[in-house]
Amino acid sequence: MTLPATRWVIRNPDLPRSADDVLAALLANRGLDRASLACRPEELEAASRSIRNLDAAAGRTARAVQEGERIVLVGDYDCDGLTSVAQLAGFLRALGFRDFAALTPASRADGYGMPLDAARKHPDARLFIVFDSGTFDVAAVEAARARGADVIVIDHHEISDAASLAPATHLVNPRHPDCPSPFKDFATAGLTLLFLDRLGRALPERGMRAGPDEDALALAAVGTLADMMPLRGANRAIVALGLEALNRGRQPALQALRAVAGLAGRRLTPGHIGFQIAPRLNAAARVAEARIALDLLLAEEPNEIDRLP
Repeated sequence: MTLPATRWVIRNPDLPRSADDVLAALLANRGLDRASLACRPEELEAASRSIRNLDAAAGRTARAVQEGERIVLVGDYDCDGLTSVAQLAGFLRALGFRDFAALTPASRADGYGMPLDAARKHPDARLFIVFDSGTFDVAAVEAARARGADVIVIDHHEISDAASLAPATHLVNPRHPDCPSPFKDFATAGLTLLFLDRLGRALPERGMRAGPDEDALALAAVGTLADMMPLRGANRAIVALGLEALNRGRQPALQALRAVAGLAGRRLTPGHIGFQIAPRLNAAARVAEARIALDLLLAEEPNEIDRLP
């Protein structure tokens, strides 16, 4: 095979003399600098304050918890959606709140987004929280609202036509034209992590401290890497902190996947997540049912995982 004649333009043509020189050249060729490699956890707090509707969504969810309302969590069938559902499920369990259901489309064949029959199948639900979809799910959201339920959508997909948005009670999407957040490149799993921080602040009487827990951090990192979001700004902090949590080894499902992938005892990197762990979660919807992956992520103990198909 003959390669086409190509003239390579290197921004820093000086030959590298050290590893630092190589790093500087790589960064320069990507339009970055060393400051962009810094992990700044404080960026998470700053981001959570600037995302449109995040506090309103947390307030509505806090009210549902306080008043014992039935909550239904709806996640897309990919890794980002599933890890988002698992984060909130774990948070609710930590509160001692168990009156919730979690669902996802069975597979790609069932379509993308909030299932049309979700409201009919859960007539007692007073709050639906939709992750990684829902922005344009007009019919499904209308059906839930018509039954008297509120709908929160936490999503990160592009909004090309604001006039076509579903009538969610609260839409959390940094790509909304009215969202003042300067950082737009979150995965839904990252947005969910910020949402949990605001939710914890809205529930002080439950003893929830501000800031994400280890399991949520690990899940947010997996979802962010699986969706191949740019590792800068708040995303860099999410992944760095999440990998630390994952390497400390608490979240049962992720530790089980780690073992199956032959990574037990090894320090995990973004490459391990992107190429060995996340694809195993995404495979469920492609070859069987996404529910398998969701049940895995929702498992609270290793023996629950052992009983899964």
